[in-house]
Amino acid sequence: MATRRILALHGYSQNRHILSQRMSAITKLCKDCEFVFADAPHVLDAVTPQDYRVFDPAASAGSNDPKTMPRAWFRIDPKTQMYTGLERSVIYLRDMLAQTHFHGVFGFSQGTAMASIICAILERPHLYPSFLIDGVSPHPPLDFAIFVSGLKPYRHESLPPLFSEPLNTRTLHVIGRNDVITTPERSQALIDAYVDPRVEYHDGGHFIPAKTNWRNFFASYIASTSPYAGGMQVPPPVPKPLTESSTTSTPAQPLDKIVE
Repeated sequence: MATRRILALHGYSQNRHILSQRMSAITKLCKDCEFVFADAPHVLDAVTPQDYRVFDPAASAGSNDPKTMPRAWFRIDPKTQMYTGLERSVIYLRDMLAQTHFHGVFGFSQGTAMASIICAILERPHLYPSFLIDGVSPHPPLDFAIFVSGLKPYRHESLPPLFSEPLNTRTLHVIGRNDVITTPERSQALIDAYVDPRVEYHDGGHFIPAKTNWRNFFASYIASTSPYAGGMQVPPPVPKPLTESSTTSTPAQPLDKIVE
């Protein structure tokens, strides 16, 4: 089976090293897969008291160490309440996609917002002209997207047209029933943005579930995204993860507006 290359986008205040550690138990089980963990282009060097409340505990404000340096895909302007820095992140990911072919994307928290923007642009590149290179999209639409603690991006003038109609990218939405940062109610808006989404719940909070049942489920789901898995044109459906309390990764923290 050919290698499945998956772009992995971290949450607010994380970085590629932190997300890679949090997903290590999952990625080890994903055979014939290459996860490419990307660093968001914005370094959180000016930190407000509000930021500290949502910082990943593995990140360190003001750190010069790439492994602990907090990053973000965008921030929210305190006056306008709109996203700032979004265009830079879009172009940064466009250039990655122009260099490498990806089959899917895995996003966590703020990373799901960025991942969903990329899915939308790849389906409707004519609605985001700055993404084009010589008038052409540098990458075809993705085969699938996995959103954990997902949220729909909307605080930017370029976004409403992209999400004006449901998107066709195959999606898996994993939601924590006790997530107080990205509540199940907030995640519903992202679910509704896609045609025929698959939704699974775990009993924990704002983290990527990684107990045995969940990492087996993620591995099986990703394997099923190949149209030729097991020599079949259409792979069999992936069973739901067994009932088990979730564990590991970022603990739940107070609800915050910055990660929207």
